[in-house]
This record gives sequence, structure tokens and C-alpha cells, in this order.
Amino acid sequence: MVTHAGASNEPLAVSGLTVVNASGAAVLDDVNFALGRGERVGIIGESGSGKSVLLKAILGLLPPGLAVTAGTLELDGMQFALEPAGAASREALRGRVLGYVPQDPLSSLTPVRKIGSMARETLRASKAPGAETRIAESFRAAGLPEVEDILPKYPHQLSGGMRQRALIAMALITDPEFLFCDEATTALDVLAQRQVVETLMEIARVAGKGVVLVSHDIALIAEMAEKVYVLYGGQVLECGPAEEVTCRPGHPYTSALCDAIVGLGDETLPRAIPGEVPDPGRRGPGCVFAPRCPQAEARCRVERPVLQGDGRHDTACWYPLNRSADPAKLSGHSMESEVSL
Repeated sequence: MVTHAGASNEPLAVSGLTVVNASGAAVLDDVNFALGRGERVGIIGESGSGKSVLLKAILGLLPPGLAVTAGTLELDGMQFALEPAGAASREALRGRVLGYVPQDPLSSLTPVRKIGSMARETLRASKAPGAETRIAESFRAAGLPEVEDILPKYPHQLSGGMRQRALIAMALITDPEFLFCDEATTALDVLAQRQVVETLMEIARVAGKGVVLVSHDIALIAEMAEKVYVLYGGQVLECGPAEEVTCRPGHPYTSALCDAIVGLGDETLPRAIPGEVPDPGRRGPGCVFAPRCPQAEARCRVERPVLQGDGRHDTACWYPLNRSADPAKLSGHSMESEVSL
């Protein structure tokens, strides 16, 4: 289902996205999200917070057992329903408008097919204009200039960083306006992570594509992104400019993530967050982080806070913080934590 709407503040905006599991419990609960062309946006949070589900719900790639029950996607004033009934109208967006870089290259690339074969199939399936020149341009943009050496190889013959960039290249073949990257650097070493992130930053800057990077690594996001969304328990707890959110967090959860970073030269262990991310069916009526929050009050356990602030940096907390994180830790870009981020 497609409808006309008034112009959004951003070319791409998601409103009221709710995803439930087979038992009807909300995995994502009324999530709002926006992305501009050429903008780099990071989504951070622990494992189980709903980061990957958010991307897959927008792209229409949810696995069996999960379903969108509410939500709209607005693109340049056109609204698309995110519920299953709107799947057909959104199908044409995937690939040509919304590109996707999955998390694990080894499971996403067919091991018995050569890289060039998969790239050509992507081009044919999308019906995008161009042929070998389009493939070569995409691989060079993804940081793989030796295209003639890459295309005849099988995935196992490439390094982890090269496989990840091959996935980025295949997403670029269809020339999407927005690129959604799901934990694109998780399995890579620090050097390969930096190279992939620099590639994504260059794609946003040169090609003017909006880039979303989902990650558990707040230090990486602080360096890469212009805007950050902090997701926890299927809800956005904080959003705003990356430097402000990571260096002056307003939510206790964001602050705890910053405290879990190990800076270069640190001799002390990271400060762990006690407890675990709650399962979808076990969340109370109040703040979703209240059971783990050291400053939670009675109100926090019975009344859910909404995002509030100046519209630029917003926090869903009844008692927001006024403190600064250590910028040296974030710029050091070395993250080890006792929590499962």
C-alpha cells in the first residue's frame, strides 16, 4: 500500500515500527528512525536489543516467526506500509533504492560460486542498467580496485575484509540510494574494520548515499557516524549527533555502554552492566532499562518515558544524565567489554 504524504524532514523516515514474535510479544516497540542522503547513521546496543530486526523490518526481510504489526516507511513524501499487506508495493524498493549488506559474508556468499558469477546475477536480477562496467565501478567503489583478480575467485579465496567489501560491492551494483549494513565489521580484525568503515564513509561522501551501520561497537560508531540511535529492549532510548551522544550521553544505558569501552593504555577492567537484555515477553510497564539502571526510581518501573529533548539530541529517561564520557576512549577505538554487546 502506497500513499502520498507531506514532506518529511528527511528523505527516508520510519514511523511507529512495531514487530512482534510468534507469541505476540513486541521485539520492536514503536520505533522511529530517519536517514538523509549522504548521511552516516549508527545504531548501537547490546545483542538482543533489536538492531538487526530493525533493518530487516525496513527491508522486508524478517525471518519466519517475526511480523510487523504497525509502521510506515516514508520516502520523499511517499508512504509505504511496513505491515505484510504492503510487501508488494515495497518489493521494488529493495536493491534499487534500499541496499543491504548482511552480517556474515561466508554464509551470504555461495561458497561454490565465483564472485563474478554472483555479481552478474545481482545485476541481472535487479535489471539495473550497465554490464561489466557497472560491476567494475561497484567493486572499485567498495575498495577492491583489482577487479579482474577478484571476480574469478571463490569466497574462501578472499580474506575476511575482502569478502565483506565484495558484499558491499554487490549491494552497490544496483546503485541504491540508501545502504543498510548489518554488523558489517563484526568478524573482522581491527585493521580490516577500519578499512571497511572508511570505505562506507567514502561511499556516503562521494556517492551521496545514506549509510546505516548497525554495530555493538560504540567506539566504531562514534568515529564513523554523524547521527546515532541507541536501541535497547526494542526501543530507542537515545538519539542525536554522534559526538554528543557518545561524549555527553543523556541516558544511563548509553553511559554504561561508554563505560564498557577500554581505552588504549587502560589498566583497569571495563565496567560491566549487571543483568541481561530482557526477553520481549518479560518487559515491565515502565522504562525497559529500569531493572538494570543504578539510578532508577519508583516512577521508572511503572511509567514508560518518551523521547524528549531539543529535537536534535533526545533521551527517553525520566532523570537524564548531565555528564561527559571520556573522548580519549572513544577515539582510541579499542573496545573490549564484559557485557555481550
